[in-house]
Amino acid sequence: MIINLEWWQWLLPLVIASAVMGVYMGWRVMAIWTMGVYFSGLIAHTMGPKLERLINKVLSVFAQFVALAMDRDESAISSPTIDITSPWEPFATGIFFVSLVFLSWWVARKLTNRGELGLLGHLLGGVFGGLAAIVGLAQGLNYWSDFVARSGSNPSGGAGLTVPQISIGVAPLPDNNPLATMICPLMGLFILLILVYTFWRVFRKAI
Repeated sequence: MIINLEWWQWLLPLVIASAVMGVYMGWRVMAIWTMGVYFSGLIAHTMGPKLERLINKVLSVFAQFVALAMDRDESAISSPTIDITSPWEPFATGIFFVSLVFLSWWVARKLTNRGELGLLGHLLGGVFGGLAAIVGLAQGLNYWSDFVARSGSNPSGGAGLTVPQISIGVAPLPDNNPLATMICPLMGLFILLILVYTFWRVFRKAI
């Protein structure tokens, strides 16, 4: 038996897991998180080129703080410097983006809770979870395609697993981002669903 998996087929479990989590958490938490994922991409895109300078500035301030705590001159302790070369800049930006995504999840959990949810609220949460995962993957593949373009190689290559009677082949990640044009339509769908669901709740209470 030979099984060939395309790149989207081994990213699909992330979307499914996010959708299942959305069904459990409900639409409130997942709506805030979806917006958080989107704005995390915008922040990472803006801060990416400045990430090296920002990290070095933080390290410099930390070294000065340690020196002052030890009752020494501010310049007594030299801070380490990090040099992010061109091919690795999008990779570092991707890590920064992932950290913002986790931060936005924490914020979403703090701002609201599951509350009382009907069936539609749970299902809408699942839809929002899937949308958030696709938006996040689209942003992540942007950084990946940028890394491939700068480095001139695709390190994901092709992977495979062979066991008796079964051979599983896994395609590499694409060099270009096939999800690049999906972010704006998905966010438009997200806003439309929010509006429809809000109108439905108002109409249901009115009758």
